[in-house]
Amino acid sequence: MLSRAKLGMYIFGSKETLSNSDTLFARCADLMQKRGLCANYLPLMCQQHPSTNMDITKASELHKLSPEGGCNLACLHKLPRCGHICRRSCHSDDRSHEAYICRSECNRLLSCNHPCEGFCGDQCGKCRRIVRKVLPCGHEKYLECSNITYECDVRSAVTYLCGHKGIQSCHDAIALEAAYATTYTSVTEIPELVWSCKDKCAVSRVCTHHCEEKCGSCIRATLALCQDLGNGPLRNMIDVISKIERTHFSPCREPCERLLLCGNRCAAFCHSAGECPPCSKPCAVKCAHKSKCPVKCLDSCASCSESCVWSCPHQGECCLPCGSPCIRLPCDLKCSKKLSCGHPCPSVCGEKCPSPATSCTQCAKEMYLNQVIDFVELTSLREYDVEHDQPLITFPCGHSTVLESADQIVQLHLGYNNNEGQYSLIALPNGPMQTPQCPACKAPITDVQRYGRVLNHISAELNSRKFGIKIARSIRAFHTKVSSFRKDLGELDENSKTRPILEAMKMHVQGITVDMKSLIAKACSAHPAQRTYEKSMAALLRMNKEFEDGAKFFILQYEPNSQILLEVRKLQIECIAPIFRLNYFELLLKKRGIQKKFLLYFSKTIKQIENLATEYQAIALKSHCKKKHIELMYSVAHAYLQLVEVSVLVKKNSDADSKRGCNELEKTCYNNVVSACDTIGAMTLLGDEYRSGVGLIRKQVESLISDSEQLTDAERKMIFDAMAPEIGMRFCLLQDNC
Repeated sequence: MLSRAKLGMYIFGSKETLSNSDTLFARCADLMQKRGLCANYLPLMCQQHPSTNMDITKASELHKLSPEGGCNLACLHKLPRCGHICRRSCHSDDRSHEAYICRSECNRLLSCNHPCEGFCGDQCGKCRRIVRKVLPCGHEKYLECSNITYECDVRSAVTYLCGHKGIQSCHDAIALEAAYATTYTSVTEIPELVWSCKDKCAVSRVCTHHCEEKCGSCIRATLALCQDLGNGPLRNMIDVISKIERTHFSPCREPCERLLLCGNRCAAFCHSAGECPPCSKPCAVKCAHKSKCPVKCLDSCASCSESCVWSCPHQGECCLPCGSPCIRLPCDLKCSKKLSCGHPCPSVCGEKCPSPATSCTQCAKEMYLNQVIDFVELTSLREYDVEHDQPLITFPCGHSTVLESADQIVQLHLGYNNNEGQYSLIALPNGPMQTPQCPACKAPITDVQRYGRVLNHISAELNSRKFGIKIARSIRAFHTKVSSFRKDLGELDENSKTRPILEAMKMHVQGITVDMKSLIAKACSAHPAQRTYEKSMAALLRMNKEFEDGAKFFILQYEPNSQILLEVRKLQIECIAPIFRLNYFELLLKKRGIQKKFLLYFSKTIKQIENLATEYQAIALKSHCKKKHIELMYSVAHAYLQLVEVSVLVKKNSDADSKRGCNELEKTCYNNVVSACDTIGAMTLLGDEYRSGVGLIRKQVESLISDSEQLTDAERKMIFDAMAPEIGMRFCLLQDNC
């Protein structure tokens, strides 16, 4: 290695280590030591600055003495493009300085004659010098010289289309005036700035609530309905908008707060009358036994079956269950007990003594002392005289009212006849009633023993109504399922009547049949109000017969909702014909003995409709539901005609005997259609309704016949020919005189 050196060689290592060895390097080390060629540093020289010598003793000194490959002196090379000198330290790379970017201050002029304030090696950008500018609106602003798109932000007063005053930036105010002076043909063309009014609309809605939306949004919705938008500048619409009814941007979001039958307030957003959703609050029915009802207010619940606790020394005790309308007479005497505070009880005899914090004239809280208890004389609890004034009734909410006012609020006269303080039972009224409320806080009034007859009757009626609403919802859901089934069945053609399809339809029929049986069972079952009646009668029957005969007249028997029963029956009849048609398709696949089996099934189905129609007419006549009765007869007539449609299909490929059998059964169907029409006629042809009733029958029968798409014209004519003479005479009378 030593013999290969040409210009020179540096050997790095420990001289002592080399000297102690027996190798050639030991002799070399001694020779170099004698010649003064050993040292503890590395001498370096800068190629650009030869006079600069650097003795490096360790590696870290190289980064300090030669940071960029030269020495630590400045480069000072004159740049060829701009004439500035290089600001780097002495460097060994890029000696021509072609890649060097000059970081000196730029000395070029911009288009605005201002000097560039960037670096010399960068592209000259926008002028950043801050100058005073006069904006198009006339306002002055200190801005960068290059800023020519600045929007003036000086606050200016504006008037919107709605008439409200507002504050906008000067730029937006000018744009708003320009928009007002422009003619538009569509609301979508109008700039968003026009609708920027942030004030509340505050216009009264149909529901009487004030609109809380932004006024600009409602103005846009109103203007979208205006037909004269393109007849002039937008400014002209200010007067037009003030004359037309305001259209609101969104539905009212105020709480409905309508009083529901249960006594609670509707918690849903504001909506039109009659659309309040079922109450989802916990059941508000309470009694003296402090039991908690597990259901929600929207569901019917069972009345309390425990013994009634209402009793007093003067009128005795109530013998009925706690949840039944009481048959005990009220007592108007004042309670003789003391409150827990030791002061006299202000309540009426037979009631539970109220809390001193709400009803004591000396111990009650300030808020209760200031409440009005007599709405005639407008006296407060503070002014009440326990010894001489009439008794108080304290409601569960804690507010109190004098006896006379409380009797009027709860309508005690609905259950009792008061003849100068002498009470007697009267029959309770039928129909839904409103749960009474506390006049101070609007809370439902419950669990007051004196009003057990009225309040429990209201609760029973309400339970009956809830039960009916729940069944009605089930009927609507079932009706949708039946309609879907009939539609699917109607889409079947001769090619699609295969075993898999019919099996699927058969499964659907089985589901409908199960649902129908369940629905009928629910509709016909004894609802909670009916069970309340049964509890009351059972309690009387355990007593002596003399008392029972006198009291049972005053116990109201809550009947099931006849209209619901008729609606369920109507659905049941509407299901018969589609199922009959499906079974016929199933018979087609068997291809053996179809005519005989069909005639037997046809006869059974007719008999089924006849039995159902007879049973349901009895319900309709008993309940006096004229409209439902007519609808039921229409469904019966339609069901018979659907049976005829299937019979016509069977006769096309039948022998003579089968055709005769089908004709006989069809004639029975036609006669039953006539009978149904006679029933409808008897209910509609009364007095001045004679002619209109005839037209109604004729129109309906024609509609039923025309719906039978499988019938020929001759067969449709045969239906009219088979009708009873009375119906034929009515048709003639209609044609001759109407």
